[in-house]
Amino acid sequence: MSPLVKNTMLLLGSIIGAGILSLPIVLTQSGWLVYIFYLVALGFLLSQNNKMYREIVDASKTKHQLSGYVQLILGKRIATLSSFLHIFSNFGALLAYLILGGTFIGFIFAIPSYIGTIIFYTITTIFLIYFEKWLRLLEVYFTFIKIALILCTIIIGINQIDGMHIFALPAIGHNPIITYGVILFALNGFTIIPELQNRKDMNKSIYIAEILAVTIYIFFAFTFAGRSQDDFFNFPSREIGLLFSITGFFLVLTPYLLISWVNYDSFTQDHNFSKSKAHLIGLLVPAILFLIGITSFLQVISITGGIFFGSIGIIISIMYLKKFPRKKSLIVYLNIIIMVIGMIQQIYTLF
Repeated sequence: MSPLVKNTMLLLGSIIGAGILSLPIVLTQSGWLVYIFYLVALGFLLSQNNKMYREIVDASKTKHQLSGYVQLILGKRIATLSSFLHIFSNFGALLAYLILGGTFIGFIFAIPSYIGTIIFYTITTIFLIYFEKWLRLLEVYFTFIKIALILCTIIIGINQIDGMHIFALPAIGHNPIITYGVILFALNGFTIIPELQNRKDMNKSIYIAEILAVTIYIFFAFTFAGRSQDDFFNFPSREIGLLFSITGFFLVLTPYLLISWVNYDSFTQDHNFSKSKAHLIGLLVPAILFLIGITSFLQVISITGGIFFGSIGIIISIMYLKKFPRKKSLIVYLNIIIMVIGMIQQIYTLF
């Protein structure tokens, strides 16, 4: 497998996760014009953000996760803030994946979703403890499976699900504000950037992965728009629901493993935690958040994307300006402005 393909698939696997499952719901609430605008605009901005982050990684002599690079460039105080944002954004994402993983397993085996969550949690814990050295390779192959299942789901969905609802979608819906945080979550893949192989065609991998993600998100959202019910979907037959749930299981499995792996690296490399302590914290926190009753994945995704991921995007841009003062460009400042506005907007929706 060529490094270009491997980098592209690792990044695509990091981007495409539980966020895709919220997009049909967001499309019906925001309207097709708002949805496509945010998807394309944020896809472009995040590709630039990933490029900036990778330039920072390549210019550094030592390997870290985000907070480590921030400390080197912006100092300890900002590093503490970025560490808080990074860890809590990762835990927010893991919680969303844990909720959905249980729901999908519950549908597949016709069992309560909370039992499905226990099964999903057990499976991922086994992978993280016993197959740690194989996670990067497993991520690549799981991503191939994931993309194949998504394409099958879209094709069958187009053929079997009534498409008349697409023509009834408004250009601007009743809740366009919800779009920003959810799409930012769905398109974000910065966590894997330090783990990619250093290649001259790195930017090509970033662009290809982002374009593929945006294209898949357009087809997926329009195919299943109108099938949403609260935070989940209803289907005309168990067969298509089963295919959707199997696809969903792989959608949440790969990023759950990847983000848990990144958390482990951050705890051990940037915070000098012991391996056992890093594993324990990474495994327990998502489970505790679930047990205390945070079970709405759409709300978790929106807050995590709009506030936590948005703040991280701002920090990466500021870090880039400090690291490469001669490379200041309009796109860096535009990235900061848009993410500040989006974060304020997301905070406003909480009140």
